[in-house]
Amino acid sequence: MSKASQALTRVEAQALEIIKLFINENGYAPSIRELADAMNYNSSSTAFNVVERLRKKGAIATGRNGPRTIRCYEKMAMNELIKSWSSAARSASTMTKSLPRQFLDDLEGDAEGEFWEWISTLLQASARKSINLYLDR
Repeated sequence: MSKASQALTRVEAQALEIIKLFINENGYAPSIRELADAMNYNSSSTAFNVVERLRKKGAIATGRNGPRTIRCYEKMAMNELIKSWSSAARSASTMTKSLPRQFLDDLEGDAEGEFWEWISTLLQASARKSINLYLDR
């Protein structure tokens, strides 16, 4: 069984949801103490243990250089998708910019529609590839 496919306990799922909400609201991860407070724990070591279990199951990543280094894989994967789609869009933009202006001006009717449909298909294929790579993790 892969790390990412291991089911989370109720407490782990609650902690992961708190982490996601905190990051969305603040733009940075909660400290272990803040997570402990949000989960009504008296000890930050209990929250630390939950974070470690989440890390071992592949739900989050943690940095080694200081506080607030928790990253949710779900959010990181979405950022990777956005980068990939942006790259595909830039490629399509670069390609169309490199075409002779006369070529674009001469496109009319069905030819113009087919050209832009082709560009759209390229972008969709890139998006599908990115999504499949994410789902295959």
